[in-house]
Amino acid sequence: MASILIRPLLDEALLNGYGVYTETLTPENVPLYGHYGFKVVEKFSFLEKKLDLWAFYLDND
Repeated sequence: MASILIRPLLDEALLNGYGVYTETLTPENVPLYGHYGFKVVEKFSFLEKKLDLWAFYLDND
């Protein structure tokens, strides 16, 4: 299901020379974004680490 949503957007962005940035608050999504080539660029912890946010970037190289 994720591929149906993510792949067309990634293909369009990369075809046009753009990198792609995204975020997640869901730990289970971290490997999913890694599967698509995203790299974690930052992890933020809020509320004494009860809430984490991962920031990802997929470079167009």
